[in-house]
Order: sequence, then structure tokens, then C-alpha cells
Amino acid sequence: VGKDIQPGKYKLVPDDADKEYKYAIYKDSYYRDASGIVREDYAATGVVELNLTNGQYIEFLGAKLVRVTETPDPTDPTETTEETDTTKAEESASES
Repeated sequence: VGKDIQPGKYKLVPDDADKEYKYAIYKDSYYRDASGIVREDYAATGVVELNLTNGQYIEFLGAKLVRVTETPDPTDPTETTEETDTTKAEESASES
């Protein structure tokens, strides 16, 4: 985040609504052990909304990453989302 994609709000939208997908967010691209994980879900379903910050690294399989616009599209069926602020998860992990 900050190099290939801009920081901000994004949605992970499954490629197939009936199948699970996988994703993980790391503090950066170097620390992929347990201490560097901000959030991971290897059995995600539905649309997940994420707040990605500069320097984080995201991997996903079976979904696409869609940037959330400031003005919601009332015709977008993915507007019902689970919101996750990864900065809070990262702060909790660093306090442990």
C-alpha cells in the first residue's frame, strides 16, 4: 500500500459468491510471521471492507480488491459490508 495501490478504503469482493476466499494483511512486505500479521482470514465469505494504510502489504486469493468511493453507489449490491479498520488491529497487536 502506497506503492502499487493507494491507501484508503477498499472492499474485497469474492470472485464467486458461493465460495470462500483467502486474504492476509501484513504490517509490511518483510514480516510475514505471526508478529507481522495485521489481519488474516482463510475462510472469508461475502464482501469485507478494509481500511488499508501506507506501508501495509495485502495478499488475497479468490477475490478482487475494489476501492471504495466517497459517494456510495445505491445500485451497488456490495454496499452491505463488514467494516474492518486494520489500524486498530495493528495497534492491538503491537501492544501485546
